[in-house]
Amino acid sequence: MTVTALAASPGSPPEGNSPASGVGGMPLVLVPSQCFVCNDDEAEPVAVGQDFDCSSSPDTFLAVRCPRCGLIYLNPAPAPGGSESTRRHGRVPGREIARFCQRLGGSARVLHVNGVEDLEHPRDAYDAVILTNLIERVDDPLSALEATRQLLSPGGMALIITPNTMGTVCRVYQGRHWSGYNFPRHRNLFCAEALTRATRMAGLEIVSLATAGAPEAWVLSLRNTLADWRLPHWALAALERGWGTAIIPATAVEWWQQLRGKGGLLLATVRRPAE
Repeated sequence: MTVTALAASPGSPPEGNSPASGVGGMPLVLVPSQCFVCNDDEAEPVAVGQDFDCSSSPDTFLAVRCPRCGLIYLNPAPAPGGSESTRRHGRVPGREIARFCQRLGGSARVLHVNGVEDLEHPRDAYDAVILTNLIERVDDPLSALEATRQLLSPGGMALIITPNTMGTVCRVYQGRHWSGYNFPRHRNLFCAEALTRATRMAGLEIVSLATAGAPEAWVLSLRNTLADWRLPHWALAALERGWGTAIIPATAVEWWQQLRGKGGLLLATVRRPAE
């Protein structure tokens, strides 16, 4: 099996988390947006928050939900390219990726993408493409999915991993502090219905939909809550040093939520139709 891995585009800061003990950075240029699945701006507010992760902007952001497909998106959203310089984080679920790869033949050509929107590769070049922490961040998710279809050979499959807006951790912290919002980097957040519609619009067939555990989402959401209290940097840093032990109960919680289909990550296996 040949695996090609692409990292973030040149110039992007390294992955990581930083306690947000205050508001800094420059205001972003925000523009009106709409649901890219339904091409409609009718929506209901679900969350208001700031960049709790690294205080890249003093702006306050509004997340809204489309009543037709369930997509959650920022409105207004940063202008295209406006949030590319801010840091990004996300779990890469190795166990789920390994299971996906086991379904492929030993000679399969696999492309693992994490942070690249404009994929300049030959058409029909890969038997499988893995997208982790990508479609929630890009300016145009539909174009990213269409590019994925073009990269796949006929009958090839892709694994899409993205935060799950129907997961229990999202429901608990939904109003403001859920780590999946990752204001302002996550522009579009998906439930199963929205992701199914988007992949079909891109000419891909759904093979399976499942959820996976995201124990770190509980810890990061708690961190966001504490950061919102404007604790001083040293206090947050002291708390974070002990958060490694918090992963243990969070893992147990997410294991149970995954069994219930309410895990913090949404996993979609899709296929390019055979021609």
